[in-house]
Order: sequence, then C-alpha cells, then structure tokens
Amino acid sequence: MMYFKKLEVENIGPHRSRSWDFSRGLVGIYGPNGSGKSTLVESLAFALTGKFPGNSPRATWIYDQADPGAAAFVKLIFALSDGTEVMIRRELDNSNTQRNRVRLEIPGEPAITTTDKASERIAALLGCTNDDIDLMIFRRQGQLDDFIVMRDSDRKKYFARLFGLARCERIYNTLREEITADKITAATLAKDHERLREEAAIFEHNRERITELQKILKDYEKSLISEEQIKQLREILATEQQLKEVLREFETAQQQKELHQKNLEKAKTAFLEARIEKSSLEVQKTQYDLAAELAANFIPVYKAKFAAAQAFKSIAKEYEKSKNDLAAAKSALTEIDIRVEKTASFGKLQRLKNQEKKLIAESMQISAMKQFYAQVFNSLSTSEEKIPCPVCGTKVKMETLADHKLKEIEKAEKQQQNLGKKLEKTQREIAAITELLQEQQKQQEIVAVAEEIYTKSHKTYTEALKEQQETSIRLEEMRKTISESGVEELVQEALSQPEHFEKKRKDLQSRCYSYSQVELEMKHAEENYTAAKSTEERLKERVKELQQIACKSEEAKNLLQVQEENYKKVMTVRAQLEVLQVQLEKQKIAISHLPAVVAKENAILRLIEIVERTREVFHHDGLPKQAAHYGLLKLTEQVNYALSLLGSPFVTSIDENTCIWAQKPGRKQQPAARLSMGQRAVLAIAFALALSNKMPVVMDEPTAHLDTDSQKVLTSALSVLASQVRGQRQVIVVTHSEAVRASLDAVLDLSC
Repeated sequence: MMYFKKLEVENIGPHRSRSWDFSRGLVGIYGPNGSGKSTLVESLAFALTGKFPGNSPRATWIYDQADPGAAAFVKLIFALSDGTEVMIRRELDNSNTQRNRVRLEIPGEPAITTTDKASERIAALLGCTNDDIDLMIFRRQGQLDDFIVMRDSDRKKYFARLFGLARCERIYNTLREEITADKITAATLAKDHERLREEAAIFEHNRERITELQKILKDYEKSLISEEQIKQLREILATEQQLKEVLREFETAQQQKELHQKNLEKAKTAFLEARIEKSSLEVQKTQYDLAAELAANFIPVYKAKFAAAQAFKSIAKEYEKSKNDLAAAKSALTEIDIRVEKTASFGKLQRLKNQEKKLIAESMQISAMKQFYAQVFNSLSTSEEKIPCPVCGTKVKMETLADHKLKEIEKAEKQQQNLGKKLEKTQREIAAITELLQEQQKQQEIVAVAEEIYTKSHKTYTEALKEQQETSIRLEEMRKTISESGVEELVQEALSQPEHFEKKRKDLQSRCYSYSQVELEMKHAEENYTAAKSTEERLKERVKELQQIACKSEEAKNLLQVQEENYKKVMTVRAQLEVLQVQLEKQKIAISHLPAVVAKENAILRLIEIVERTREVFHHDGLPKQAAHYGLLKLTEQVNYALSLLGSPFVTSIDENTCIWAQKPGRKQQPAARLSMGQRAVLAIAFALALSNKMPVVMDEPTAHLDTDSQKVLTSALSVLASQVRGQRQVIVVTHSEAVRASLDAVLDLSC
C-alpha cells in the first residue's frame, strides 16, 4: 500500500519554508482559511504529476516575498507497498524562464533529472497513467461528489477513463485507420501487379525487336570502309580547300616580295647618300666630344682654384689676427714683468708677510696686557688698603696704584693703535703685490693660449698657401692642354655657352645615329626581301603539289557521301538498340519485383481480414462492453464494502448505462443524485476508497458547502473510517472544522 511519508516546500504559496511528516491512518490537514492547506494538497499533486493546479501560472504559485533567484521547490518522500522509499524533488525557476528542474531518486536506480521521464517512472511505480494519478488520489474542494450528479454521458467518459476503456476506443480507431491504409496499399499493389504484367509483355516484344535490329546492324556495318580509308578521303577533300588557301597566300607573298623590293631600293639610295656625309660628321663629332671632355675636366679645377683662393684669403686674415694678438699679449706681459721687477715684489712680499705676523703677535700681547691691567685696576679701585711703594718704600693707597695702572692701560691702547695702523699699511702693500703677481700669471696664460692659436693658424696658413699654389699649377696645365688640343674655341664655347654647345653636340650625335639607322634599315630591308622571295618559292612548290592531289577530290567526295549515309544508318540502329537495351534492363528489374508484389498483395489482403476481425473485438459492443460490465461489478462490490466500513445505511449499484443507484433497507432503488448532501459525500468517499485501494486518498474540504446535518453525517462516517483504516492505509483530509478534527488519527496544524 503506497503512502506519503514527508513533504517539504520552499517558497511555495504562502509558505517560505515548511516540512510535514505523514503517517498512516486518517490524517488531517487543519488550519484557517488562507493558511495554505490547499497549497499543501496541490504540492503533493505537483510532486507526483509535475502539473500545476488548474493550469495556473507558475508565478502565482511562488512565494510572493521570495528573494529574486531564490530556490522554489517541492520535495516529497513516499513509500511503496514493499517499503521502498522514493524521493521526488521538483523545482520552479524563480527567474520566470519557464523551466522546471526535477530529481527522482529510487534505491538501486540512477537518478532521473528530466521532467517527462520522472513523471513516466512515477506512473509506472503506481501502476497507472500520469493523468489517472490525479483522478484516483485527489478530490478537490467542491468536487467530491461531482461524478454522482454529473450527466450520464460525462459519467460514461469518467468510467471509461477509469477502467481504461479509452484505450480500447483508441485501438479500435487505430485499427480502422490501419484497415483504411492497408486497403489503399492493397489497391496500390493491385495496380503495380497489373502494371508489371504489362511490362512483362512489353519486355518480350522489345527482346524480339533487339534481335531484329542486331541483324540489320550487321548488314550496315559490312558496307562501311575502314577509318584509315575515310581519313585518306578526307585528306583529299581537305587538299582542295588547302589549295585555295595556299593560292591566296601565294598571291599575298608575291605582293609582299614586290613591296620589300621597292623598300630595299629606297634603303640603298638613302644609305649611299648618308655614307658620303659620314666622314665629315664623325670628325666633327670627335672634336665636340673632346671639347666637352676638356670643358668637363677644366670646370672642377677652376672651381677648386677659386675655392682655394677664397679659403686662403680667410685663413690669411685669421693668421694675421692671431699674430697681432700674440704680439699684444707678449707686450702686456713685458710691461707687467717690468713692474714686478721694479718693485722686487716676491722678496718684499715675504718681508711684509713676516712683518704682518710680528705686528699681529705684538697687538695680541698688548691686548693681553691691557686686559690684565684692566683686571688689576678693577680690583685696586675698590680696595682702601695701603701698601709700600715699590720705588720709595712709602705706603700709598690702593686707589693711587689704580690710577697708575689706568695710565698704563691708556699707554697700551695708544701703542695698539699705532701697531694697527702699521698692520693696515702692511696688509695693503701685501694685497697690491699679490694682485700684481696674479695679473702677471693671468697674462702668462693669455700669452700661452695666443701662442697655441698662432701655431695652429700658421700651420693652416702654410697648408692653404700650398693648396693655392698646387691648384694654380693644375689650372695652368689644363689651359696648356686645351691650347694644344686644337679645339680651344670649342672649349671656350662649351664654357661660355654650355646650352648652345650641348645642342650642337646632340645634333651631331643624332645625325651620326641617323646614318647607323639608315644602314640598319637597309640590312633589314635586304632580310625582308630575301624572306619574301623564299616564301614565294616555297608556296609555288606547294601549289604544284596540291594541284596534283586535287584532281581526285570529286571521286573522294562521292565515296564520303555514301559512307556518311551508311554511318548515319548504323548510328540510328545502335541508338535504337541502346534505348531498347536500357528499357529491357529496367523492365527486367521491374519484372523481378512481380513475385514480391504478388506476395505483398496476398499478405496485405490476409492482414486486412485479420485486422477487421480484431477491430470487431474492440467495438464498443464487444470487449469494452464486457470490460465495463466487469469493472462496474467489481467497483460496486468495492464501493459497498467501503460504505460498510463507513457505516452507511444504504448500498449502491451501477447499471450498464453507468447510472448510479442507491437503495436503503426496505426501500426501492433511487438515483444516487437524490441522496442528501451528507449521504452523497459519504458515497463519494466510498468511491474514492474503492478507486484508490492501493494508494492514499486526499480530500480537500469534504465538508465544504454542506449543511449542519450533512456535516454530522460525514463526520460520523469519517470517525468510523478512522477506526477501519488505522495502520493499514492513508486517508488525508483537509479541513478547518473542529468536529472533523476530533475524529482524525493525526493532525498537521497549519495555524501554528
């Protein structure tokens, strides 16, 4: 007996995250309106079938306060009759991409992660189709007794689906379609059979026609000559055409010969005239070439001489300047040396420095004495004692001695002032001598730099003078060469009027080239005349040969015409033979299928007969009627058994037209639709228990829309049911009624 064990939801309906454990027996799902009781039922259905409740949009089924991208899923664990626990987890994509993710785990089997395969496997485990799961297990709110009060036609469809009779109808329709298709196939095979018989008759006719054409072909082939003979005849015919072409070429060659002969005569006349002028032109050309060469050599030498002269002038100025600068520097140094020599500066400087040291030492000594006298004066001026005079021995006051020391201080100050003046004078003399010596040293450095510049400029001056002299010599040599060349006037013209000279020189070159060109043209004219004459003689011989062959062309033309007609006949017969042979092969292949077509035709006729008999079995008056009768009898027994478990005071029956009847003890049968609402609810529960005898039953608000008395009847039936199913099977009731809650074995309270 299959039953639910645990349900877990995440971000589904009003539940952010909840889980519930289920037990066997009569289990209640209790809570006020809006607490998510129906969502729990639909979560069970969604987990098993993968379908949304009432085809509602998935966005309305996801928790409205769920975080974007957060997981929204239903996870169900249920146990099979053998105790095997199966886990199915279906996830809704919170990103609204219309994708569900699923995972089905069965012990001993690999996990399934595709929606269709998971739904098919669950249906196989429960022994029914995916649609039948919802029909057998779940009773929605307000739909508990719908099948009792529905129309007979709708109830027939309901029971046909319940007993699987729709399969029989589908099989019947499929077989009908198969018979129709098979009859079409049989008609097609009959046409093929007739067509193949006609092909066989044509095949025999074509085979006879091929034998006849083969005999005709042999007769035509005997009248044909060999390929070599045909080739020779065609060559004879081609000779006539060749003769016409060669005659045209011969006439053209004669015209070319006459033309080249005239051109040769003109070229010879021009050559004789040019040869007379050739000698004079060559002499003039040689003179102009020599003058151009001498002028070209003279110009760089003249430019070098001019550049050397300009450079020498600049260098000479620099040389004179450096020479004058050196003389001025030496003169200034001589004057400074005389001043230094007059003052005997170096020895006097040493004496003055020694005197300076001595005066500084005396000044420091006097300063020390003055400081000492000042200290003594300060001590004596404040004392009133008398001491003997060191000169006369008379006792005198300390104050008198202090006055004496004061005079000595003044005397020392005067000496120090005199020494300061002497020291200042000595220092001035030392500074003057030092300045004079520094000036001497600086002037010596100036003289050294001036001597170095003078040396370099003298060397440059000497080299520039030498370069000027050498370029002058080269220039004189060039002038001598020009004067001795005999073309001095032409050289002067080239130097003074280079453009005019070059124009005359190019004119001479052109005239000399014209002579060479005339000579080449004469040689070319001789060659063309010789070639034209040779071509004329060759074509003349060819004309003679072709005229001898062309005499046989008429005979060859008649023979070729006869052969062409015979060849066309042969090719026509061969083409007919090829067409017939191709047709014969196709017909042979087609005829080979005749036995198979006959066999298929017989087989399809036998199959049509068998399928028609089988279809009669699945007609609604055949197997489906018997199956429905058997199913209704069995269902009636199971419903009455369930009614007895519920303590119902009536029994039920279902006739062949699927009308549901109820009969109370001692009363006549009446349609079940006339029962009270409470009794119809009890009957609906009995039907639910009978239909899902191997699976749990889930009823959503069975007391909805019932009056007080009907609710009491249903509550009493549920109390009886609880004692009957406890520990054996699972019945889940969704309710917010306290009376119903009191009769439940276990309660899942959603109000918490």
